[in-house]
Amino acid sequence: MELTQDQIQKIERFLNNNNITYVDIRIEAYDHIVTDILEKTKNQNMSFEIAFNAVTNSWRKHIRETSSFYFGLYYSAPKLVIEKAKKSFKKFYFLYMSAYFFPLIFIQYLKVPFIINIINTIFPLIQTIGVFATFFFVFLMIKKWKTKEKTTYSFVLRTQTASLAFGVIITFKFLFTKSNYDLSTNAIWIAFTFAFLISTYIYYIFYQKHLEALKTYKIS
Repeated sequence: MELTQDQIQKIERFLNNNNITYVDIRIEAYDHIVTDILEKTKNQNMSFEIAFNAVTNSWRKHIRETSSFYFGLYYSAPKLVIEKAKKSFKKFYFLYMSAYFFPLIFIQYLKVPFIINIINTIFPLIQTIGVFATFFFVFLMIKKWKTKEKTTYSFVLRTQTASLAFGVIITFKFLFTKSNYDLSTNAIWIAFTFAFLISTYIYYIFYQKHLEALKTYKIS
């Protein structure tokens, strides 16, 4: 049995109504739903309507809107998207948190002289890199906005845009205030800087993953 155009459109409407518009998830979900419907109509002698209702009802728990601690409760997406996004983002989340808490632990609390001396030596360069990273971050955001199609990776990118605020603060301080590089008592500022550099790296990685997903599914 092959599905008619009206039946295909009904499946497409179901996906649209449940926000399954992320191309990598949508194609997989569509294929699974069609396969399940065809299996029920063939092996269980169901009509399309009964099979459609049975299959879509079983899918609702997978496509309900939800959120995750990793991305913040403000950002929600279908559960399928959140689960895939978490799987690819988890290790980067811990990298980001490490970049933030490393200075706080080793400089502010443990006050390790060796690490403080290294940071004081290289921090002028780190701040300069932070300024360039700010403009690079903005460049990537503009490039991403030009691609209208959504993927799981573009969802991750959307949740990371707030990190640009760190870059703006770093750039403003670097360009318009007098720099003081004795930062042994300013671990929070160091943490913000390192966290932003890692955020820029993460944004770049997921932008590349977004482009690769579009290429895989032949969307340009």
